[in-house]
Amino acid sequence: MIKAVVNIDIGCYEQIQEPSFENPTWDFYTLTDLEGREHRKCTNEYFFEPVVVDEESLDGLSSKRKASYYKAKALSLLERETGIDYDIVIVIDGNIQITGDLDAFIDEYHNNFDISMTRHPDCSSYLHESQKIQEIKSNFGGTGVVIETEENMEETLDEMSRRGYKFNNGYHETGISIRSNTKRTKAFEKAWAKNYLQFATKRDQPSLAFTRWEKKSIQFNTIEKSILNISSPFSWHPHKYNKND
Repeated sequence: MIKAVVNIDIGCYEQIQEPSFENPTWDFYTLTDLEGREHRKCTNEYFFEPVVVDEESLDGLSSKRKASYYKAKALSLLERETGIDYDIVIVIDGNIQITGDLDAFIDEYHNNFDISMTRHPDCSSYLHESQKIQEIKSNFGGTGVVIETEENMEETLDEMSRRGYKFNNGYHETGISIRSNTKRTKAFEKAWAKNYLQFATKRDQPSLAFTRWEKKSIQFNTIEKSILNISSPFSWHPHKYNKND
């Protein structure tokens, strides 16, 4: 079995956590829009092999939006850019550090599913999440970091509702996902990436939930733990952003 881990760092948007545990049978990549030397210079990270991706259709989008789009179709992109037909790809955010045995993690949580992701610890839907974001803004008097604009949330909720979505099929974190190389997975990735660009929100969880509702044939596994509660083989760190985007 050929296996890989991939994270995404577009425009040197954030710092990448280097693994502290060897997994010698796995390959490690970062999808980036910077050539190797420039990527290394700004991230100060030398473990993940940079793979340059560039799609003209994304011109004008922020680094955050581009990164989420690439995350949605990471397995398909990795195969296209490396020419390697990986059997399993784990997609992680840059703030997730690998600290243990990835094979043991696959055996415990993935089995023969197409995609496995952790359940969101605080929100049951994007409707619920948008309410919590508004509460956070209210508690801070409208000041502080803008998690999401009210306009983007309202526009996204309206569009999802217009297309028949009921906000009742669960909600997941996207910081860690396990993806098997199947036709269903690739079709799901393509649909997720397309839906992500069609919604106003910069967050990728709403389009994931919507795509799960659309693509009912996908064999999707919910890991009943939050990223924060998985002690191995990952360690969560606060995001270290190089820029606001």
